[in-house]
Amino acid sequence: MRAFFVAWLKNRVEWARHGRQLMRYLDKYACRSIKDPADVVSMFQGLPSVSAKRHLANGLRVFFRFLEAQGYPENYLNLLRKNLPRVKVGVDLWIPERRDIVEALRRLRDRGDSARYIIFCWTVG
Repeated sequence: MRAFFVAWLKNRVEWARHGRQLMRYLDKYACRSIKDPADVVSMFQGLPSVSAKRHLANGLRVFFRFLEAQGYPENYLNLLRKNLPRVKVGVDLWIPERRDIVEALRRLRDRGDSARYIIFCWTVG
């Protein structure tokens, strides 16, 4: 089923960036079979960080969507989804350096994306 899931995922998300990371977290933390909702809850016990919980929860949500597309019972998958933890995401306090902003503007301008470049300049200027 893993190979079929990977093929399905490659057709739905950007594999190089998003899909590969999803599979990495699923392979690392979701290596047990899921027989009931308690198995979903137990997967999150002892994870090393909030980030790991967030990535595993996102990966499982995508996997449950895949199973739904394959005809698995929606009621049962919704029950599994209800047992995924809610992961709080904090406020991003990072403020880019001026040189990073200038570099981003140069890259937009150089690749010919003039509409985004102009909009970006208006919003920061």
